[in-house]
Amino acid sequence: MANILKYAFHMPGSGTGQATTLTAPNASFLTPGGFAGLPLVGIESATGKLQLTYIRRKASATPAPGITYMVEFSDALARWAINPSATETTVTELDTTFERVTVTDNAPVSPKRFARVRVTAP
Repeated sequence: MANILKYAFHMPGSGTGQATTLTAPNASFLTPGGFAGLPLVGIESATGKLQLTYIRRKASATPAPGITYMVEFSDALARWAINPSATETTVTELDTTFERVTVTDNAPVSPKRFARVRVTAP
C-alpha cells in the first residue's frame, strides 16, 4: 500500500522526509504550496470549513495513472462518505503529471470533522 501512496502523491524524492525509492519509508507531508507529500488538512480562515489539499496524478498523465482519488469526510471516523456538496476550490497544475487540489467541505461547521483521500488502483 505504501508504494501506491508514494506514487499517487508524488512522494519519491530527495527532499526533507522523502526517500529516493518507492519501497523506502517516507514521512513527508504536503506543505502549503508544496509539490509532494501526504495530504494537508486545515481550516479555511474565512468560513471555518474543513479543507484538504493533496497532490494527484492527472488523468491525462503518461503513462495513464490507473488510480482514482476520492475525498471523504466523517464526523465520527466510523463512517466515511464523499460529500457531494464539497467543492474543489483550487486545482493548480504542477507539471505534465501532477496537480495540487484543494477540496473544501461544505457541511455545517462541526466540533468534530475529519477528512481523508481514498486512493484506489484497478
